[in-house]
Amino acid sequence: MTGKTVKEIVAEYLKANKFDGLYNGDLECDCGLGDFMPCAGCDEWMGACETAKFVKEKGEDGEDLYEPAEPDTKTVPVILVFDDWRKTDGESAYNTEKGLELSSGDFHSGTVFHAVLLLSASNAEELSDAMADGFQPVFWALPAEPEKGGNHANASS
Repeated sequence: MTGKTVKEIVAEYLKANKFDGLYNGDLECDCGLGDFMPCAGCDEWMGACETAKFVKEKGEDGEDLYEPAEPDTKTVPVILVFDDWRKTDGESAYNTEKGLELSSGDFHSGTVFHAVLLLSASNAEELSDAMADGFQPVFWALPAEPEKGGNHANASS
């Protein structure tokens, strides 16, 4: 076999989205990533399993206990509207030679980019609520992986 099994794909998804295992209330069945999909019925019933979080070690049946859980993260589609080139001290760069050069390209005031933010559920809710109240967030654009010795001192998390 050259591809991944469904079991491997599901396990990768659970890990990537910070889940601890699976839960199936109809079968009163749960499992963690350490002993993943051990029961004979998993192939038949897997479509009914839900994402789960670890609750406690050794439940009544002598097995670790997992319960259904919602994802901790949400993808939030956003439209980024380019506003301004600024120097690292926060001053607008438009009145400089380099600022004029930069603003003559695709990155000029009003340019639109489509993007997706990966946020915790609570951050996604906070962002949505603030925007519904008429507030607009403003972000700095920084490389996802700063260069060795790079400084993101102006960025806040």
